Amino acid sequence: MFFRCLVPASRLLWLFGLVVVPAATVAGAAPGWRGVVVPALLVVVLLAVFDAIFGWRRLAAVALDAPAMLRGAPGREMVLAVAVRGLATATRAGLSLPDLVRCDCPVVSLTAPAGTASWRLSGLRRGRHRFGHVFVEAPTPLGLWHRRRAVPLPTELHLQPDLRRARAAVNAVFLNRDGLGVHARSRVGKGREFDHLRDYAAGDDFGDIHWKSTARRGYPVTRTFQIERTREVYAVIDHSRLSARVLRSPADRGPTVGPGAPAAGGSDRVITQLEPALEGALALGLAAERQHDRFGLVTFADQVTHFVRAGAGRGHFGLCRNALAALEPRLVAPGFEELFVFLRRSLTRRSLVVILTDLSDPLQAESFVRDVRLIARHHLVLVSMIRPEPAAPLFTRGPVEDVDDIYRHLGGHLLWHDLQEITAVLARHGVRLSLPDSAALTVDAVSRYLEVKNRQAL
Repeated sequence: MFFRCLVPASRLLWLFGLVVVPAATVAGAAPGWRGVVVPALLVVVLLAVFDAIFGWRRLAAVALDAPAMLRGAPGREMVLAVAVRGLATATRAGLSLPDLVRCDCPVVSLTAPAGTASWRLSGLRRGRHRFGHVFVEAPTPLGLWHRRRAVPLPTELHLQPDLRRARAAVNAVFLNRDGLGVHARSRVGKGREFDHLRDYAAGDDFGDIHWKSTARRGYPVTRTFQIERTREVYAVIDHSRLSARVLRSPADRGPTVGPGAPAAGGSDRVITQLEPALEGALALGLAAERQHDRFGLVTFADQVTHFVRAGAGRGHFGLCRNALAALEPRLVAPGFEELFVFLRRSLTRRSLVVILTDLSDPLQAESFVRDVRLIARHHLVLVSMIRPEPAAPLFTRGPVEDVDDIYRHLGGHLLWHDLQEITAVLARHGVRLSLPDSAALTVDAVSRYLEVKNRQAL
């Protein structure tokens, strides 16, 4: 422990090389000089020992003032500022970094008696990361040693899903027209939320007559309705085994190594299917906030792992984003039956449920079709699935170069055909399935939500 916290400085090495080595050589070659050389060696040794003893407590009063939490997003630069108190002299500080966090300059200089150490960090992968220690180093009084001390750093780094692409997709759909979408469209229908009663007027629908009030008053009374302003929207994210499938997309600015970031030496961004689903869910939350709806979140694998009841406001959106920060794929089969039983029991009000899952596995798709009927009559269910890259009808994949391409295209056609059958079966139960590309998943989810709002399907 002593030798790990106290290391020789360059001044001690120079002193050893210029004094101790020549003196020892002279003492060995000329025994008559030992009476002079040995005391000189003892003086050097005593200086080094006393310098180490007096410099041992130089960092005893060092303390850190650091934030308990630092938030950011993968690929975006963050600044960690730590105030270091109790310094007796100018010193250096080094930061112990987690595996998936990078820093261009982890060692910085500090001034006494207090200084602020700032590190520019960039995270490589979404999740929660803990820093280990801040290593502080100061010279001893004579400068023969460097006293080092590891001070625990309580800061936790939360790398949350990046909202830049989600905000860009939402802005593209809304086009900054106060929620009217890409084109201004009129509302379909007259609304379903009761407003008030009024006297019957020529042209009113007989189905809107309130018969009890009519009988009580002795003349026809009509019910009027208004367009629903506040609805509940839930994003349901599947993070079971198929969400761990690897996707490749064009790399954007950000780190160049590590999982969830552009691969070193390549031009593709390597991610899992879960990442676009998280971005799509958060974009749906942003769109619901603009439409003054209440947004909720459900995540599940073999069972429900997170449930955030629908709400509104910046604090509620931050709660949903924090719930997704550490979400990772689980290598288990999805528990659709448990999910739909939970939704049937927890959602008492008719809601829009957008499920982000993968139904390319036939057994998984069969289970989904069988169990989704538990909520299909009580809620409006939309399913978004990233279309597998091989899935495409024949004669749409370009020219065939060899026999392997023929079998590959046939396999893609069969997968596409199966997905079309699943879409038709779900449509008979009132569930609509869409198959966008990974890059279009966010825009697809927001556009379908706005279409539901426009048609007042809820």
